[in-house]
Amino acid sequence: MATYRPEPGGYKDAGLVRTCIKTNSEIHRMVKLQMDEYPTARSRQLLVAAMSLLTHQHGWLNKMLDDITIMPDEPIRVNELLNQINLWLLNARPTPRALVYLSGTAFELRTQAEALLSLKTIRGQHE
Repeated sequence: MATYRPEPGGYKDAGLVRTCIKTNSEIHRMVKLQMDEYPTARSRQLLVAAMSLLTHQHGWLNKMLDDITIMPDEPIRVNELLNQINLWLLNARPTPRALVYLSGTAFELRTQAEALLSLKTIRGQHE
């Protein structure tokens, strides 16, 4: 009995990339909302860095839709950096509202990481 393996560029592959793009946009929205929640310059610098990383990741994800040979290594690396920034912000004494945004960001980062790792499996099988 043959095992089904999703193909790069196929329906599942494209759906996972779209999921990553959607979560990227949602994370960006939550990061922007946090800007007024942190009084320190250092926290705001971290938020600006997160927005820059999200823009970088968004570009990679769009390239992945167009070119099925691109592995998700760079978006995975950015996801890990964003998780680290989220942890640093958690230690910066967030306001109650910022804490809600941080937990939402953590949830979206996990959703994105799962999709990226699935993409890596799909695209890695066909190298």
